[in-house]
Amino acid sequence: MTLASTPPTTAGPKLCALQFAAGRIKGTTFMRSFLFVNGSSRIDVELLAPLAGQTIWRLTATANGKAVANKATVPRGISILRVPAAYGKFGRVEINAGFTRVVCIQKWRPDRKIVADFLDVNMFATPYLRLPVTGILAPSYNRAVAKAAQGAVAAAAAGGAPLLGASSATPDGNV
Repeated sequence: MTLASTPPTTAGPKLCALQFAAGRIKGTTFMRSFLFVNGSSRIDVELLAPLAGQTIWRLTATANGKAVANKATVPRGISILRVPAAYGKFGRVEINAGFTRVVCIQKWRPDRKIVADFLDVNMFATPYLRLPVTGILAPSYNRAVAKAAQGAVAAAAAGGAPLLGASSATPDGNV
């Protein structure tokens, strides 16, 4: 699938999951592509079906329409790191925009000895994103911010401060 459509322009960043596939388990879906837009910068992450004779889904990334082999930087200082999956190893694309870090992970499934054909997307916010935050993942982000704010009040009362993560993964993508 080519991610050709451009989302509407908004004042803040846009986080979208663009392609879903029916899961192997009834009632589930898989995310196979992700879009990050901030200003004129656009990063597309996509899982493509294996080529003939291969078994591993291909993790691709494009930055403003150009393929990312390993690393790239786009306007606004957004950096992209792509690490393809291999037998026994996770694949991942990390998007670091300073204010947030998005890690799209293609997991190695040791119990099945296969690389997953879906993405886990984890988002880590440092300072908060400018409002409005839009896109399909915006509700998750907004819930995480609200939870962090509640936790910050409790942590301040206890003399500490929490880290904000929108998933159970660590910033390096490990769960």
